[in-house]
Amino acid sequence: MKTNILESYSITALTIILGSLAAAPPAKSQPITPANDGTGTTVNQNSNQFNIQGGTQSGANLFHSFDKFNVPTNQTANFLTTPDTQNILGRVTGGNASYINGLIQVLGSNSNLFLMNPAGIMFGPNASLNIPASFSVTTATGIGFDNNNYWFKAMGTNDYSNLVGNPSGYRFNVSNPGAIVNEGNLSLNPGENLTLLGGTVINTGELSTAGGNITVAAVEGGSVLRISQPGYLLSLEVETLDATSLQNGENISITPLSLARLLTGGEIAQATSVIVNANGEIVLTDSNTLVANTPGDAIVSGSINVSIPPNPPYEGGDMNSIPLFNKDGRAIESSSPFNKGGQGGSNTGGQVNVLGSRVALLNSNINADGLNGGGTVLIGGDFQGNGIVPNSQQTFVNNNSFISADTITNGDGGRVIIWSDGITDFAGNISAKGGENSGDGGFVEVSGKEELIFNGNVDVSAAFGNPGTILLDPENVTVGDETSDSETLKDNSEVSATENTDSQTTENSDNSDTTETETPIDPFAQDENADVTISAENLGELSGDVILLADNDITINEKIETDSSVELKAGRSININADIDTSVGNGNIDLFG
Repeated sequence: MKTNILESYSITALTIILGSLAAAPPAKSQPITPANDGTGTTVNQNSNQFNIQGGTQSGANLFHSFDKFNVPTNQTANFLTTPDTQNILGRVTGGNASYINGLIQVLGSNSNLFLMNPAGIMFGPNASLNIPASFSVTTATGIGFDNNNYWFKAMGTNDYSNLVGNPSGYRFNVSNPGAIVNEGNLSLNPGENLTLLGGTVINTGELSTAGGNITVAAVEGGSVLRISQPGYLLSLEVETLDATSLQNGENISITPLSLARLLTGGEIAQATSVIVNANGEIVLTDSNTLVANTPGDAIVSGSINVSIPPNPPYEGGDMNSIPLFNKDGRAIESSSPFNKGGQGGSNTGGQVNVLGSRVALLNSNINADGLNGGGTVLIGGDFQGNGIVPNSQQTFVNNNSFISADTITNGDGGRVIIWSDGITDFAGNISAKGGENSGDGGFVEVSGKEELIFNGNVDVSAAFGNPGTILLDPENVTVGDETSDSETLKDNSEVSATENTDSQTTENSDNSDTTETETPIDPFAQDENADVTISAENLGELSGDVILLADNDITINEKIETDSSVELKAGRSININADIDTSVGNGNIDLFG
């Protein structure tokens, strides 16, 4: 029989090829892939660079749609644009969370970048930014335009022709919005806006923009947030969607990842500062504190920095060209670094907002210092719960947390508000001092509308000006308890890894050894019936003019000794059961009942 040499060769070659494919390891999936939805996004890999181009242009806005968006360690996602682009908006539609442990940068324009993934977003410890303008990351299901009349939807089709101008709001059209966790160093140029907005938001890393605005905000499902100033998140107005609005043509097929799955499910990066322990509890490792998987929780355990650094006088130009430096010594380049500062420029500190239904600062450091004016820090709400930022129901600040809104040289100290509509438990440290050369002290309010537990320290002094004001204004104010024993207050408020004395004992199977492990603390499980607002000793140590303002009653059960002025204002009665002594200084006592 005649042999078909060509046929034999073809079969042999095919066998070799198939065998090689079977033996080869599976191809590594691309971390960034465009969605096949007509948006026109393309992603081209060049070594460790992923160049993102195409998309859909609408006015000065450029829209991208991704099936997956992840940035592994030592890799870079480049958004390539043209100079006429003002805003870049990207959505992730595939239903998987985004894990970012490399660099995100914008090239070709001074564009703002908005990244939306309803499933969840995590920034690992190596995550960083090189963005010329502002950056907003959200797990919303839509970004609004034209006063929220039109929406860039996270799922489905969009009419991009209507999506022009600056974004005007965010919509969370799910019952449990996705979480955002940051462990990285997310830094922007001076005067910009950095926003983390999701269901549960946890920052254990570093957020910074000198003289700019940083917002960490957590919202519950079925909410719409309106941006009061286009392009900025200085103020947020929250409204609840009704049943009709919750649908509104959207088909949300994504189920956001639970916080536990977000922390442990990433191939690119897994959280180390927030872990899931053997009991299935989510714990902040730095403070051994429990984190609930509850939409609306905003937790800051790292640092937020919007300060204007006190650099030496710059001789090469005007003040708008003062060189700034990051903590690692790298120069921050900007032709006019302070022209968009949080307080309108003039070398004042920026603004920090930490907002949610429940807000906690745990071993955190917030810096809003300024050369010629301290900045603004809002934790849980604005002054007396007014304004249009959402108010928390519970606010907790532990004893290892520090907030600074000082003026460095000339000018008044800044403004710091710690607020909740329910219970505020404050054991932290606040400084809003006047300048070293001139200026008055700043303004600090610490309060819970229903209840305040105060065991912290506040300094609004001024070296060459008038002291600032410290306002404590819950429903009722009690100085000292009925037995004049304030130590229970201290024990109730101090939460840190080194001072946690709660423990549980575990016996090994051979009963030969026992190990003692710390039990994580729930920062929001505080005594709702605590009688003590503040101890007399603590009150006497405050540096500034103190105002105790109660809707109902003020009761003094311990002797107060202070060199500051003390003003007591009560809606009903003032009950003084102990002395108030300001003879050690130049303070005054004013009673208004």
